[in-house]
Amino acid sequence: MTIVPGFLPRKLAGFEQSGQKELIPINSETSLLAYLHWQEGVKSPLAIILHGLEGSSQSSHVLGIGSKLYASGFNVLRLNMRNCGGSAAYSKTLYNAGMWEDARDVMSFFHHSKGVDEFILVGYSLGGNLLLNTASNHEGLNYEIKAACAVSPSIDLANSVAELEKPQNQIYQNWFLRTMKARILAKAKQYPETYDARKLKQIKSVRDFDEIYTAPHGGYGTADRYYHEASSILQIRQIKCPTLILAAEDDPLVPIDSFHRIDAQQSNIEILITKAGGHGGFYQNSPEDDGIFDQFWAENRVVEFIKEVSSIRS
Repeated sequence: MTIVPGFLPRKLAGFEQSGQKELIPINSETSLLAYLHWQEGVKSPLAIILHGLEGSSQSSHVLGIGSKLYASGFNVLRLNMRNCGGSAAYSKTLYNAGMWEDARDVMSFFHHSKGVDEFILVGYSLGGNLLLNTASNHEGLNYEIKAACAVSPSIDLANSVAELEKPQNQIYQNWFLRTMKARILAKAKQYPETYDARKLKQIKSVRDFDEIYTAPHGGYGTADRYYHEASSILQIRQIKCPTLILAAEDDPLVPIDSFHRIDAQQSNIEILITKAGGHGGFYQNSPEDDGIFDQFWAENRVVEFIKEVSSIRS
């Protein structure tokens, strides 16, 4: 359920090719690469969709949910975290799960450039954690987050990394490490004074990578401090907008007990926990009886939830 759904075909109706490339300035050293799908002449919220660890705006789940939201009348932005999706030339720094200000700055950019005053945040895995952090820190700004949706979010990073280190999950850890190490090799060529690729020899796990690269470069110092400060579980109670969190009991990367620790009395937060679904997979055998609702169950629930809390109707 975790691996296979990412390779199954989706009916995107040309959605992938319809996006306009956007470079969004964050600071003097960083711009974020994104693809904007804009409904001309239609005033609707802008849905920002963020991928997971080592993913990109081209990830299958990003394209899947993006195409469904666009077909439902929403503006859509497929956003890459720093250095992801072919954007290495636009950022000196590595991404991490605590960079919630990046999403805030993206919203501010479109608020000023296109007059957008309503946003929807949708994130998967690590991207889900990041956007929950963004929603929890949304105070005193002159635009609104209408809804936040997170699929299999790694809300407790230390818990997730411990799960990743279990022998049965080595296949996932090896997958992540392959591209994470390649990213450091590329950054070391760009910025040899900043990135020491010789330290890659010490890395045997994602925790090692975070200890040697992610945490120091992100200003956290140690992996333990990074996991503690960047985990959204500490801040979810501060979220004021309608929020949907989807999780599965058989998720091999995000332990289900993390979600049982969220305050169930918070009326604006809906948590759907399924027996099966894996990590972000949630594939069902039959499509649902709707023009845009297919066999990707989590994507359907996200669209359904967003339509319920928004004025947009397809």
